[in-house]
Formats: sequence, structure tokens, C-alpha cells
Amino acid sequence: MVIILTFSYIEFLSLDTRQQNYKHKSRSASVTYYEGVKKMEEMGVNDNYIQGWVAGFLNNPQIEEQRITDEWESGFEDGKDHSDENFAKFC
Repeated sequence: MVIILTFSYIEFLSLDTRQQNYKHKSRSASVTYYEGVKKMEEMGVNDNYIQGWVAGFLNNPQIEEQRITDEWESGFEDGKDHSDENFAKFC
């Protein structure tokens, strides 16, 4: 029983370290993923912009050409840059 608890604790520390590293890497940019999404939702930003921003932030491929909107494309570019500068333009 002690071995299982010890292993779980070590696994928890490992996971916590990975999360801190991710946050640390994102801190070099303007905004973290969580901060950006939370801020956009609080501001009432256009849903297409949010979806594009998330896709860009996570380095996802672009969606099909016929589904791309101006809002989505702007969000995608801002997400790639981890930028929150244009959130107010899409409220």
C-alpha cells in the first residue's frame, strides 16, 4: 500500500512539473491558453474568433477553405502569436 501511494505521489509531482513547464513556455508569449479563453468568454468575443484562436494557439491545421470566416482567420493568426490584442475587435 505504501508503494502505491509513493508511486502515485511521484507521478503527481511529475505531472505537476510538466504543467508548470507548459505554463512557463506560454508565459514568454502574451497570454496562456487558459487566460486567453477565459478573457474571451468574459468579453463575449465572437465564437468563430474563439475557435480560430484556439486552433492557432494549439497549432492545429486550418479548417476547410469553405468554412473559414474572417473572424476565424483573424483568431487563428492571433492564436498562433499567442496574442490577446484583437479580442475587443470581435466582441
